[in-house]
Amino acid sequence: MSLSPHLLDDAACARTDRPTTVCVFGAALDTGNLGVEALGLSILRGLDQRLPNARLIVFSGRPGRRLARVELPSPHGQQTISYEEIGASLSRDPFKPGNLYIEHALHRLGWGARSGSVSRVLSEADLILDVSGGDSFTTMYGPYRYKYAVYPKRLALRFDAPFVLLPQTYGPFDADHADEVRVLLRSAAQIWARDQAGCESVEQLAADVSVGRSADMAFTLPADPAAAKIPTVSKPLVGVNVSGLLFNDTAGNVRQRFNLCCDYRRLMHDVVVAILDADTDAHILFVPHVVVDRHHVESDLRACETLRATLGDELRRRTTVMPNPSSACEAKGIISRCDYFVGTRMHACIAALSSEVPASAIAYSIKTSGVFGTLGMEHAVFDARSLSADDIVSCIVARFRDRASDRELIRQRLGGAIASVDRMFDEVVSLVQRGQMRRAA
Repeated sequence: MSLSPHLLDDAACARTDRPTTVCVFGAALDTGNLGVEALGLSILRGLDQRLPNARLIVFSGRPGRRLARVELPSPHGQQTISYEEIGASLSRDPFKPGNLYIEHALHRLGWGARSGSVSRVLSEADLILDVSGGDSFTTMYGPYRYKYAVYPKRLALRFDAPFVLLPQTYGPFDADHADEVRVLLRSAAQIWARDQAGCESVEQLAADVSVGRSADMAFTLPADPAAAKIPTVSKPLVGVNVSGLLFNDTAGNVRQRFNLCCDYRRLMHDVVVAILDADTDAHILFVPHVVVDRHHVESDLRACETLRATLGDELRRRTTVMPNPSSACEAKGIISRCDYFVGTRMHACIAALSSEVPASAIAYSIKTSGVFGTLGMEHAVFDARSLSADDIVSCIVARFRDRASDRELIRQRLGGAIASVDRMFDEVVSLVQRGQMRRAA
């Protein structure tokens, strides 16, 4: 997969033939988080298949406007999708283009119809989609991240285009924000959840709204068959994703922030050692899934390298750290080559499950169990907020040994999960078609 952006001014982006215009919030392709990228690519792919001539716009944190092209693996070679990337962010700089604080304030003052670069595009939209990075529509991660999830929704609802919440996690929300969330939910044209818990969260907040259910959109992401070369090693090949978010910070901070019952660093060390002890032919392949500068606290690569360095010489020889993947498709291509997978980053686990690779997850939030439940795999999710390290390690080893039965279960249910995503996209796109019919009438 390749991305090739170049800068444009507003005039160059203008279209005279008014194609169908679809705007996407919460799925930028430039964050370094391959889970968010997987959602963004899956959205573009799903839209392009149904609206091949549409103008697709993805909002990102980078200021300015640029045309971009993405090439995705497909059964017939490469699928090329063109889209526009437009900056939309929260900034203290009042003159920064795409500042959602300012554009929202201008709307409240009655000056917002075309008050900025984001509003001008939204005024032309036939459909506005929002996925909140998959799991950011919550107060769990603090006030700033909540604002990043909510401000695009507030602004989008000021325009005539149908507003759709794509499959994502909802909540938890603290009591102070429940009323605002309820208004946003009731104002959406469609609401989709990616698990039963999400449906229930929405219905508890706004019992009068309808919620559709679909698997996580990343289940449809294609794997790159030309993924980075994997070393020739003994089998079974066990993929392991270590979350930099949990590993690189101090144990005390991580426990307090996420209410973990155990030391995540020690837990991941023990998981790796236990798998290598359980099968003397096993080889561990560390796979980063958040690819940021190694000095950043969320760097999975740094976490993987640090963990590998704690192993003794003999065990270390049976492990390999993959370089940062260049894309979510490449990461999925790497993970698809594994015989078993253990991950903390949920979309790294989805890359495994959607490739028919049996996987176990070490969870730290509500989102993981529901997504695994899409395939009847809840039994392979081990929550570090309620289980001890010893319990998690023993459960993961048990799933590793019984991976053949999990693989069969995944094979039986994967087709249904992918079909649910296809049905969701069909229903979302139907909003555009109904809107065009009303205007024609």
